[in-house]
Amino acid sequence: MVTTNVTGTRSAYLQALGLQPDGRIVACGNAVIEGEGLAYAVVRYLPDGSLDTQFGRDGCTTVNFPGESELVSTMLIRPDGTIVTVGRIKGETGIDVAVLQYKPDGSPDESFGENGHLVLDFEGISASPDLMALQGGKLIIQVLCATGSKLVRVHEDGSMEHPFCGNADGRAPADFQIVGFAIAPDGSIVAADPYTHRLAVYSADGALLNFYDAGVSPAPPLSASQPVFRDMIRDADGKLVFCGDVKDGDEDSQWVVMRMLGPP
Repeated sequence: MVTTNVTGTRSAYLQALGLQPDGRIVACGNAVIEGEGLAYAVVRYLPDGSLDTQFGRDGCTTVNFPGESELVSTMLIRPDGTIVTVGRIKGETGIDVAVLQYKPDGSPDESFGENGHLVLDFEGISASPDLMALQGGKLIIQVLCATGSKLVRVHEDGSMEHPFCGNADGRAPADFQIVGFAIAPDGSIVAADPYTHRLAVYSADGALLNFYDAGVSPAPPLSASQPVFRDMIRDADGKLVFCGDVKDGDEDSQWVVMRMLGPP
């Protein structure tokens, strides 16, 4: 085990881990900076677990947004070692989504957005990023809003497509909630609503190709007794596997792992 005191901070909260191609371990989360509030923080370790002091400032880089920063949600590392984190920040009219991209050495990637930062404003609707994946060089981000789940596509330069993965022909019902998704090798997207055992398959450009419904209708209302899904992977057969938690009584909760047997 290794513990790290993020330089210049009072306390820190670790959210996600990633691995660069050379085996260096990257951790991202939040740190409280005296007088500045909550900041995004990225720390890098050498393969043996020691802090990589050549990364950022003494192994860490922090970014503080104006106003009250919210929490980092997740992170991914591009094949060239570039680091991308996504989280929430407090906007003028609600919670916005912040995407930060760093070069492999921890410095801001100035070719992305504004000096490596991109803020996705959903016009006053509070939004929370949940999952993120690569579609070639593009980012697909799942965003949770009061109006439901959305997929957003961010291009290499930081420009955004929203909404992405449409439903022009009406084959996916209005109550279809994207709780997890996966990118196929050809760039197509499989999105799932495991609450109601439904799957949607989109082309690489976001057009709906197929919709599968296991017959659980109408969609059950979300309640404290139903699972809250936190993450998703694809297994070797291409099926979607979800994990999360479900309330058991007033205070206790249990882990949930669910594998959907629908088409990959």
